[in-house]
This record gives sequence, C-alpha cells and structure tokens, in this order.
Amino acid sequence: MNKLPYLIAFIFIVFFINACSSHTEINRSFDPISYMPIEGKNCNMYFEGTPPSNASYKVYWDGKCKNGFADGLGRELSNRGVEFIALYDDKLPYYVYSKHDIDEFKIGNVLDNGDFIGIQFNKYNSNHQITYNKDGKYFILDTNAIGRCNMLFTQSKGQCITKNNIKDKNIITNEVKDALKIAMNEYEKALKIVNQYKDRICSMKSLDNEAYNVMINAYKKYNLYDASYFSICNQNMDYRTNKPQYIIDFLESL
Repeated sequence: MNKLPYLIAFIFIVFFINACSSHTEINRSFDPISYMPIEGKNCNMYFEGTPPSNASYKVYWDGKCKNGFADGLGRELSNRGVEFIALYDDKLPYYVYSKHDIDEFKIGNVLDNGDFIGIQFNKYNSNHQITYNKDGKYFILDTNAIGRCNMLFTQSKGQCITKNNIKDKNIITNEVKDALKIAMNEYEKALKIVNQYKDRICSMKSLDNEAYNVMINAYKKYNLYDASYFSICNQNMDYRTNKPQYIIDFLESL
C-alpha cells in the first residue's frame, strides 16, 4: 500500500491549520481562570488573577454575551481606568489592545503578568516602542529614549535597540531580529482586529444600544482620565508615523 498520498495529506493539513491560526503561536497561560460579573449585563468576563473582593470594583463590556459569558469582539473597561479590546472565544480573551494611561496604549498580544509582544504607542510623539517582553526576556526597539532603555534593562535579560546601536552587528543578533519580527507580526495581526472594532464603534455599526449606554455612563461617572468612549477613533495606530526612514527600513528588513 502506497502511504505517500496519506503522508502528503497529513503534512498539508498540519500546514493549513498552522497557517490559518491567527494568534495561537503565543499562548496565554490562563492560570488560574477567574471571572467577574459585567456591570449592566447578566453575564461574566475573564479576570486575570483573583477577582477583588471590593464590591466597588466594576468591569464593563460593550460586546455580546453567549451562554452567560462575554463572547466575540468588544472593549473591556474597569472603573480603575484600564481598557482592553479583546476577542473572546470559549469564555477566554485574546487581548489585542490595552490602555492603562492617558498618554500610552499598546497594540499586539497582551499577555499575563505584564508581558507584551507588539508596539507601545505614545499618542503625543513618535516614541513607539517595538517590544518583545515574555518569559523574562525583553527586547525593545526605542530610538528616542536611551535613558529609559538603561532603566528598563538594569534587571532585564534582553537588548534595547537605540539609534546608537541599530547598526551594530554584535547587538543586532539573530535572536534580537527574531524577537522584533515576532513583535511586528503580533502587532499586524492585532491591528486588523482593532480596526474591525473601530469600524463598528466609530461608524456606530452593529452597536449594542444597551452596552453603549452602559459604557458611556461609565466614562461619565468615573471621568477616566477625561477619556471619551470614542477617543479611540482618532488614535494614530501606524508605527510608521514620523519615523526616520532608517527605522522603517530596519523593521521591514526583518
């Protein structure tokens, strides 16, 4: 019996599954798995770690729910000022956007314990940090903040790429290139999902009126950094903005 056709078919199936997987290369640990009730909705959402016992802590969700849990694409908000855009599947999220501060936001694969792979944006300037931060390894491309690089890497294992060493072959090793390439890939994949969310929110398409009202009232009630529910519509999410050409060339050569 000729087993070659079966072998070829098996290889094709494995390749197809890997090619179609949009965010499974880098897995979240989800340990432990906890949930919190969503304010204004009769359903729950994932909460990293142990949910706070303080009843004043609130979480909000402008997406849909399925079988009592957040489902599909939406934005999370807490009354502590933390925002995420997430794609929920089987009760668990794939976080593609986070905002903990009025000045900065992240697009990429937002992982547990502060780990992140993607790009961190500062909305007031071009200081966009391409970051690979996972499992104790930290690689970052930050051309405008050499002092901050020195501070970050005092206790970190990895490399900080600045305008002073971007052409140093002893610094730009294959490990560094691979890490930054993964960060750019995670950013590109996450950006597609973020733009899907923006298309829905910013054009008011398929917006759940109940969820919209709950979120708007949450922003008004907590006055979160004077944020607006629609401020995301005006955020520039292109890493190329105001970047020197040599930076763009370096990233596109990875």
